[in-house]
Amino acid sequence: MNFHKLNFNKGYSVVEIVVYIALFAILSITVTNSLLVMVKAFSATAVEADFLTNANVMERMTREIRKATEVNVVSSSDIQLTSANSAEFKLLNGNLQLIENGTLTGNLNAPNIVVSSLDFVLIATPVGKAIKIEISVTDTKDKNGRTESFYGTVSLRGKY
Repeated sequence: MNFHKLNFNKGYSVVEIVVYIALFAILSITVTNSLLVMVKAFSATAVEADFLTNANVMERMTREIRKATEVNVVSSSDIQLTSANSAEFKLLNGNLQLIENGTLTGNLNAPNIVVSSLDFVLIATPVGKAIKIEISVTDTKDKNGRTESFYGTVSLRGKY
């Protein structure tokens, strides 16, 4: 007769289970922390992209002013330009609007960008004319509430 010995040493000990749980907890905390850092970095990148988009708006205004042959009206937040196509930039309810040939083209700023200030200053000299532009914008997605400002001075074509 051959009796098989019963082996009661199968399974995990309490020490092994505690070690496995500790390793799993450390790994879980590391992965979660990495995900949180990536989400914050993505949010910051999205905000910077929005501000960069507004820099393109500044470039658009600069191009239109440079093409203009005359400035019809300059106020602190409204400018009308005369060129081959008439253009007007105005600030209304936190949006920078472009009006071309009397028709509202639309808002130049992104939907989550609020234009907090827009200033046009006419610089007239005996030699020519220029426009100084100052624009400040805030991103509604930015948790820090930063405001970025853009500046530029543009000479009117044929006036320098």
